[in-house]
Amino acid sequence: MKALDGVTIIDFTQRHAGSVATMILADFGAKVIKVERADRPDPAREWAPMQNGHSVYFTYLNRGKEGVCVDYTTDAGNQVILDLVKTADVVCENLPVGEMEKYGLDYESLKEIKPDLIYASLSPFGLTGPRKNKKADDLTIQAIGGYMDRTGFADGPATPVGCRVSNHISAAYLATSINLALIHKYKTGQGQMIDLSELDCLFAMMETGPWVYNINGKVLPRTGNSYPSISPYDTLKAKDGFLSVGISTDNQWQKFCAALGMTNLAQNELYMTNESRGDHYECGLKADLEAVTSQLGKFEMEATLREAKLPCAAVYTVPDAMASEHIAVREMLVEVEDDGAGKVTIPGTTVKLMRTPGIIKKGAPLLGGDTHDVLSGLGYDEDKLQQLKADGVICEA
Repeated sequence: MKALDGVTIIDFTQRHAGSVATMILADFGAKVIKVERADRPDPAREWAPMQNGHSVYFTYLNRGKEGVCVDYTTDAGNQVILDLVKTADVVCENLPVGEMEKYGLDYESLKEIKPDLIYASLSPFGLTGPRKNKKADDLTIQAIGGYMDRTGFADGPATPVGCRVSNHISAAYLATSINLALIHKYKTGQGQMIDLSELDCLFAMMETGPWVYNINGKVLPRTGNSYPSISPYDTLKAKDGFLSVGISTDNQWQKFCAALGMTNLAQNELYMTNESRGDHYECGLKADLEAVTSQLGKFEMEATLREAKLPCAAVYTVPDAMASEHIAVREMLVEVEDDGAGKVTIPGTTVKLMRTPGIIKKGAPLLGGDTHDVLSGLGYDEDKLQQLKADGVICEA
């Protein structure tokens, strides 16, 4: 048994954020029926890297889902969607604001035929506010949310985080929101609307920036890899890459110097206290440290400093991270069979439930790959299916 066995989700999400949310729910047993149109399939189907002419990125985003291809802009296709919704617990969408309403597939319309429906909407800016109808991507959200201005070095340009952080964090919030709404539904029998904004999700992650400004009017500067009150707290050059260290106390400083054989630095009066190390970090200490660390291997130093129980890590490249024993033990890379791409290796489930673990049984659906089976399950007979297909209302893989 899985945690979400028996839950059915009609999934209109495309691209990244919404698709990750419903992918998480599919991992834990929800029946996720992904809806696409033949004239406008999910753009992620074209995202690199490709294998056998199919996107491995799409496989990751949509693993474990069923796929139906329905032109819901037609009366017949719209009725197909309404029939699907009658069997569902959740409708999830991240299409441009107003599009679902245009076709009578918004919450107010659908709750008339399914009063206990949970309707989850994810958009860049939410369904209220002056930006609600504006389009945006992850880069835009990081810029508008103040996140980019907090990332990078003080003397350099504002820099985005290297992954689609607003997409990932909003996906996690969306999956959580749906589960909270399901709990409420099971308690009360009531459905509800979920209005989630990628900007809201990212803004909530800015930590001290808004608090400091609200209290004393100061805008915190970008600090690169350092931390103003701790030194050395930085990424240092190694012989084969970089080493990240966070030395926060004077006792740790002495242990750090002893572990790497830097007796002269441990005895230097300028570096005896955390405050003085901070004062002299950029004008001496960092160069003195890298004179030593640049001669040593990053993994060698990581092992040595770990033995001394000091916070540190080699800066792993993507191949380093993928080859990590810890990643393997945590089953964070799994091989799945995808109908299009074939055998592919993708990230595993991040949530570890002991009694109802998530399982990845298959890759992503082909466009319309499950149309026949899903609609047959609704009671559509073969003649009806063939007529819908001939009329261009549905398509099958």
